[in-house]
Amino acid sequence: MPHIGKTPSQRFALPEYERAQFDLFRSAVRALMKAKDSLYAQIPEGDPSEMIPATQNTMPSGETVRSEPVLMESKVAFQFDDISMT
Repeated sequence: MPHIGKTPSQRFALPEYERAQFDLFRSAVRALMKAKDSLYAQIPEGDPSEMIPATQNTMPSGETVRSEPVLMESKVAFQFDDISMT
């Protein structure tokens, strides 16, 4: 997620445009991934959420282990040929 509302205020800054650009890029990448990989396209998507819940797994011993969400970041670079559908 972009740091909307968390970055220092700048003159003429328009965070709503930053959010719109982020949402457009995210939906375009997801659509591209589904178009290029039929297996990925079959994976069901969860409902959007602002908060990612912690997960709990029960071990064979009966012990419950709680896992908090982990923040991950990856950088993506596209070449025009990667996104061209022709």
